[in-house]
Amino acid sequence: MPSSYSLDSRIGKDFTFAGLAFSLTCDISNVLNSELITDVFDATGKPDYTGRVITPFEFTGGFLFGDPYYHPARDYDHDGFITRDEDYASYLRAYTDANSPPTYFGPPRKIKLGLSLSF
Repeated sequence: MPSSYSLDSRIGKDFTFAGLAFSLTCDISNVLNSELITDVFDATGKPDYTGRVITPFEFTGGFLFGDPYYHPARDYDHDGFITRDEDYASYLRAYTDANSPPTYFGPPRKIKLGLSLSF
């Protein structure tokens, strides 16, 4: 696992107005918005790269409208035919989506504001 760091902060201010006591608070988690890595792929040790190299030559393409493997979302130029490049590009998108787990990264910066009233 790569090293990581996080800086959290809490700021508060108490004041009175018209006989009422107010307390204003601000909690900030991950102030520097640093990338927190919680898990990695075993083969590469990176959270966003599996190590698999995908080339266009692994795909045949050639799917016509009506074929079982044809899908309109994979036909980028909407001509009714999926070429090798379209097959490759759609596979890359699906592979990246399937192998980019959001749980491999920690939460980004979060800001919470609070106001309390005492009388």
